[in-house]
Amino acid sequence: MKAKEFFKSDKFKYILVVLSAIVIYILIYGYRIIIPSNTDWLLFGAADNAQHYLGWKAYKESAWHFPLGMVDTLMYPYFNSVIFTDSIPLFAVFFKLLSPILPKDFQYFGIWGLTCFILQGVLTAKIVKNYTKNTAIIVLAGVLSIFTPVVYMRLFRHSALAGQWLLLLGLDILFERKKYRDSKKLYLMVGILSFLSASVHLYLALMNGMILVGICLLEITESKKIVRSILLLAEYVAIIAIVTALLGGFNSGMDAQIGGLGYYSSNINTFINPQGWSSILKDLPVVDDRQWEGSGYLGLGFLLLSIVAVPFCIFSKKTKEIIKRQKKLLIAVAVVFLIAFVFALSNKVTICSHVLFEIKLPNVIYGLWSIFRASGRAIWICVYIIELLAFISLIKVSDKRLVILFLAIALIIQPFDIHKALAGKHQRFANEPAYESVLRNGKLWNAIAEDDEIKHVVYHSSLDYPQMYSITDWALDNDMTVNRFPFARDVEEKIKDYRQNVLENPQDDIVYIFSSGEADKCENYDLHYYIADGLIAGCKHPIEGAYEITFNEPQTAPDYVFVFADDIFLSENGGKDTEQGREIYPGGFSFGPYWSVPEGTYMVKISGSYIPDRTDLSIYSDGGTCRYEYIITESSTEEITVIFPLDKDVSDLEIFISNSTEENAVLNSITMTGLK
Repeated sequence: MKAKEFFKSDKFKYILVVLSAIVIYILIYGYRIIIPSNTDWLLFGAADNAQHYLGWKAYKESAWHFPLGMVDTLMYPYFNSVIFTDSIPLFAVFFKLLSPILPKDFQYFGIWGLTCFILQGVLTAKIVKNYTKNTAIIVLAGVLSIFTPVVYMRLFRHSALAGQWLLLLGLDILFERKKYRDSKKLYLMVGILSFLSASVHLYLALMNGMILVGICLLEITESKKIVRSILLLAEYVAIIAIVTALLGGFNSGMDAQIGGLGYYSSNINTFINPQGWSSILKDLPVVDDRQWEGSGYLGLGFLLLSIVAVPFCIFSKKTKEIIKRQKKLLIAVAVVFLIAFVFALSNKVTICSHVLFEIKLPNVIYGLWSIFRASGRAIWICVYIIELLAFISLIKVSDKRLVILFLAIALIIQPFDIHKALAGKHQRFANEPAYESVLRNGKLWNAIAEDDEIKHVVYHSSLDYPQMYSITDWALDNDMTVNRFPFARDVEEKIKDYRQNVLENPQDDIVYIFSSGEADKCENYDLHYYIADGLIAGCKHPIEGAYEITFNEPQTAPDYVFVFADDIFLSENGGKDTEQGREIYPGGFSFGPYWSVPEGTYMVKISGSYIPDRTDLSIYSDGGTCRYEYIITESSTEEITVIFPLDKDVSDLEIFISNSTEENAVLNSITMTGLK
């Protein structure tokens, strides 16, 4: 192909869009997240990314089962599906096939994000290409689409839902319907659409089902092909059901119905309400903060482009003829828009901070709709229809030079409008975050991992996400299972009987994890206990090389009493000693008293008339170089009780208490008692 022909070819247009997408992606997110061996950025912050990554890691480490998407390590002894960890099943299954040659630490989420950017731009360009051959218009439209805010709202939060290019693929079939009018290729395209949608995220499958309604409507109005329309719908539903079944979506025992319908919805102001995504426009009120799920903010560039398109269409002589020729397509698009918009609003219709009305639904309909309680996500269909109609209408009714000018201006305004939000993304992902597990006591966790008998982790109750994700990562690294994980649907009812049974009948192959506030529960079970990192680990048998603690009753009288006097062991100007006890000013701290204490397990009780929640308590020796793990057994504004072990004799034990509040802390006494 000659150079001149190449630069006029469709391939060249798509290459420009692809290169632009890569540059935009790297400028916003950096290049490090694309590196497959870099997993720190996913675990950092213990957010949704950690759930998605650990879901994939657990799936990769699981044996193959049928259905193919089943995971045997996150809800032991039960199975669950990779669908419910939002780990992008399409990629998860593909890379699990390659797992024998993959490194131990491997992630595909950065590659997925880049893929979404590229396909977002390319598919938009492909649709626009049906209405113009002008390279500048096609490329500008494709690049502008990459700056659609709703993509960024999801990428690396609910990453699978950033695959909104699948909606563009569905709209491409709708807008290019004439190409498939008398062709069986339409069955192939609908099959591909259903397979990809179901294997990425079921919400996308639902939304493309709405678009398919428009495709079938065109089949009926243009070609009178009622049977073919029914077959297309049947094909779509059947493939989604088959893919979901193959991935184990029907075998996990998850509760499909979940509360929240009417809250995770769109507000009527959604297209013009930035909800924190504009550096120019002010946010508009909403009824509930959860309506961020239904955000359909277009961005100022697209808003202006849409506004400009309206008078051009109204005053153009071509408009009437275009509407006449494209009437059936426009009706089909309008029907899809209306279905998506009504679904997004849910049964509770709101505008700004007002509920206009709420429809009481029959229990059956409410239950089915609740499967997709985040109904506001359907607004994305409307967003892309508005974008495409803005492009197409301007192309059809105005001079191409004006179209290029309008698109160029929009491409300047759009990223500027959302640049502050994008800067936040850049700050979070482009810099190299160093993930630190909350499990810092390597001695204990390594000792447990090296115990050949222990194969499973069982939580007494739910932990916070940083703790749960850190333990899950540690367990998977050491070929262990866990009994629960933060799935997209609740599983508590399914696992509680197993958990209670193995707690009441301890087993040698399980390590039981309690939170630091559950020390009183530990006395109920005949286990050997160890503390580290604010957690209590219990095992049926002793762990070699780990220091065991006891939860037996303390001796009748305290062994050590801290007598407050003469402001000794008190930071300079940090407080004062009175007849009532020690008063610690904001920013002040108490330390000492350098007790000589033999090896053992101890209980420290701090009493006072006001102990603020943000009092910082540390127990250490050797001038602060040796700090001791403790667990809190009681905590209130009047008393804090902790238990901690000493695995050696110490000569200078300190109880460090700082006051990080704006009120004075008042301590009446500090006592320490050895446990029998």
